[in-house]
Amino acid sequence: MSVPRGISAIVRAFVLGMVCLASVAAEPKEVVDPRREYLVRSWSKEHGLADDRVVALLQTHDGYLWIASPYGLVRFDGITFAKFTRGTRADMPADDCRALAEDGDGNLWVGTSEGLLRWDGTRFTNLTVEKGWGKGPVISLAPSAAGGVWVSTSDGVRHGSPHSDRPEGISDVAPVWMMAEGAGGTLWMASDNLLRRDPLTKESRAFPVLERDSGWVAKCVLPMADDEVSVLAVTGGVKEACIASFRGDAWGKVIPIPWGDIFFSRNAWIVRDRQGRVWVPHGSRGLLRLQEGKWQPVGPPWMANEDFALCAMEDREGNLWIGTEQSGLHCLTPKRLVSISSSNGLAHDQVRSVWPALEGGIWAATDKGVSRVNPQGVVLTNWTAIGGCVLEKTKVVAESPGRVLWIGRSLDHLGFANGVVEQHRYPRPPNELPGDESGTGFNKVRCFLPARDGSLWIGVPRGLHRVAGKEDRFYTIADGLGADDVRALVETRDGTVWVGTAGGGLSRFTRDPAKPFVTLRRADGLSRDTVWALHEDSAGALWAGTDGGLNRIRNGTIATFDSRQGLPADGVNVIVEDDFGALWIGHDRGLYRVKRADLDAVALGRTKRAHCVPFGVADGMVVAECNGQTATPAACRTADGRLWFATPKGIVLVDPKSLQEDEVPPAVVIEKVIADETVLRGDESVPGIGAGQGAPIRIGPGHARYLEFRYTANTFVASEAARFRVRLEGYEDTWHDVGNRRLVQYVGLPPGRYRFHVTAGNHHDVWNETGATLSFELEPYLYQTVGFWFGTGSLVAVALAGLARWRFQTVRRKARAHERALLARTLHDHLGADLASFQSLAELARRAIPPANTCNACPRRPVVRAARCGTPSSPWAPGRPPSWDCARVSPSSRATCWPRPGFDAGSTGLCPCPRSISTRTRRSSSTSPRRKRSPTLPDTRAPAPAPSRSWSPIRSFRLPLPTMARVWNPRRRRPWSPRRHLPAGETD
Repeated sequence: MSVPRGISAIVRAFVLGMVCLASVAAEPKEVVDPRREYLVRSWSKEHGLADDRVVALLQTHDGYLWIASPYGLVRFDGITFAKFTRGTRADMPADDCRALAEDGDGNLWVGTSEGLLRWDGTRFTNLTVEKGWGKGPVISLAPSAAGGVWVSTSDGVRHGSPHSDRPEGISDVAPVWMMAEGAGGTLWMASDNLLRRDPLTKESRAFPVLERDSGWVAKCVLPMADDEVSVLAVTGGVKEACIASFRGDAWGKVIPIPWGDIFFSRNAWIVRDRQGRVWVPHGSRGLLRLQEGKWQPVGPPWMANEDFALCAMEDREGNLWIGTEQSGLHCLTPKRLVSISSSNGLAHDQVRSVWPALEGGIWAATDKGVSRVNPQGVVLTNWTAIGGCVLEKTKVVAESPGRVLWIGRSLDHLGFANGVVEQHRYPRPPNELPGDESGTGFNKVRCFLPARDGSLWIGVPRGLHRVAGKEDRFYTIADGLGADDVRALVETRDGTVWVGTAGGGLSRFTRDPAKPFVTLRRADGLSRDTVWALHEDSAGALWAGTDGGLNRIRNGTIATFDSRQGLPADGVNVIVEDDFGALWIGHDRGLYRVKRADLDAVALGRTKRAHCVPFGVADGMVVAECNGQTATPAACRTADGRLWFATPKGIVLVDPKSLQEDEVPPAVVIEKVIADETVLRGDESVPGIGAGQGAPIRIGPGHARYLEFRYTANTFVASEAARFRVRLEGYEDTWHDVGNRRLVQYVGLPPGRYRFHVTAGNHHDVWNETGATLSFELEPYLYQTVGFWFGTGSLVAVALAGLARWRFQTVRRKARAHERALLARTLHDHLGADLASFQSLAELARRAIPPANTCNACPRRPVVRAARCGTPSSPWAPGRPPSWDCARVSPSSRATCWPRPGFDAGSTGLCPCPRSISTRTRRSSSTSPRRKRSPTLPDTRAPAPAPSRSWSPIRSFRLPLPTMARVWNPRRRRPWSPRRHLPAGETD
């Protein structure tokens, strides 16, 4: 059924009127100070921004915060700003950056006034109109779950990725102010209407905002769960705005936004934080926060007048970042701890002690009185005077079960109940030594303890009072107390009262009149003898905090913990336990939390260090210090589980239930690698070295005498407190804690393959154990390679072998030369005389034998006939036997005849035949002759005389003959020949 046109107009007017009335009614009255709930930090051009106008923000997967401005792009890690402008980079064509997005591959897409840029970690790629990316400035960008990004320009919306050659155009509707992908890949676009693109059919459909022809324009879209989207819609004229819910094909709930100078000329945005609260800009008034269906105005964190929030985002740590038009960048970090000071109504900032109130909240003793604070941290009342007593220099406060409020001052203590004030002051004992005439040492209350039996214990610098009714018993060191100066009191569940003293250890009240106290000291296992804090945990163990560590007393045994076991400090001022089994310990440098289970594991030896989570200024404390020592208790736990701590700058309130247990470890990035003043990896890296941010680096020989690594931890909560551990694998196996230093240097690394590994932890000691790694290889010189040393070793071995061979040959030649010289000397000295005598005998033989006679057997040789020849014409007288066979009459025979032993020149024959001499020589040497004597020749020699033992030249001379031959001709090595060395007929 169609609706008449007039009725439709009435309906539209009614809807608009209701929205306007709702806007007026929803105008918030109370403005929330962001500095009460958030830690506000700000940055401008003076700190490193490219410009004070910030138009887009994005945190990438590596934790960097990217800031877009009209004068360049900036990357921020919490400590330093890195600028990317056209003046500093040749690959950046324009400075006017307007939109940012990151795809699934980790590429950063930057929309500028002149087109689209893509940053791959090392350089920018300009995506021009010729490649199909559209013309004109980029209006908005949105990442796509399928890869790549959606790009909105003046001529439509396109989708592209680094892996596609040309983008895909999906819509000619322009302009699209903002885009976002929802569940299932549905693309939502805010234009004059709400546009929806189906990922399956790839068709787009337009939905008018709220009502057809209503004048509302969609400015922002925020995808929710279950295919629902929230739309920030505005209208002109009366400057109305609202957030409308859209699901399916229909509009749902509409939440009007109090108008506040939201103009089309400025960016509109919508952000949903991790607590589910929705944030929108509120013009020059600051921000609006939608919580539990109500708008809460949050005052502007900036100081400039008429400034506007142009963009906003929440990072992975829960920080809310706001970019403004005039005052730069602002960060709102939620305070994990709430500080209550005089600016919030507290009587004084110096809070000495706190005590849980029976009606909820706490009592706080300050230097200017007593304050009552409700459970939400709101100061209800301040008592600066009571019953005519001025409450200045109030030290401690306590409330007993009978609703009596006890107030301890420097000179007395007061009891207040039912509107009646009782003042108690102890007189100075008459026998007390001078020096405390005012009695401060007996009246300055350090601690109260209302016991279960109705008694009141009061610790003062000169002893301990126990007040039970009208009885006041005073205990000192004379009664067994460890020391007179009482610093802490606690009553355990079994009714035992423990007393912590200064310098006297820990005393236990025994109720024995003869021995009222038993004391534990350092000799018994305590870390120190000055006990400042006492606490009994839910398991019944007693914890004692001293100036030298934490002590656990359980079942009669003492376990101590200090900085060597992982505690941030040795001193312990206060101890309190939460509902989750963790101890909260305050000290002079802040506050930390440690689980009892971790401490028990350390005590049992299962681990060496306990995991402690520190808290300080970055978490909301005005000053990182907890009171205690002189007035206790300086911390308490109320019935609702909240923890309260006294500090020099107010009260710190902690709600353990609201703390995030799943803290995000910081992202670690190796930013730059420098070798010998050459950037190998980084924004100014040398092209061609490495294939990407994670690719190994190969460094040539001699180019890495000095190697520097620069790294960072991208955490934006107490960034300066981030800590690092480094290790160079391949060179060392141990980790080095370098504190908050963000660079490490190596000098003189040997060639090889290495991997640099760095991990980081945030200020809460949550560590990114994976960290970041970078592999690199230092190439060796030629002389540093294995092949070089193998070849060199081989050459050296061959050279040594040749040298040894040459040396051996030299030694052998010298030996042979020495042997030859020795033989020559022997021949010269011993045979010279013999040869002379032989020559004389040969001359006598020549003269005695006629030279004309010849032998038939030897026609060519002039010989004398002998019996061997077998001829009858012997010149010898008959019956005279010859004395030789065939003596050569030539000069060679003179040189080859040797006198035999027993030779007589006057006897028959001059000498035996050389043939017989050689025969004897042959037999004595046991050498077989190669040729036998001729059988036709009868042996006519005279019988040889008996052998003589006198010297025989043939025996002395026959043995060196082969050696002489080798020495005289060492290379030819010719064999010994009988034809050359023996007379005819002998072959030896």
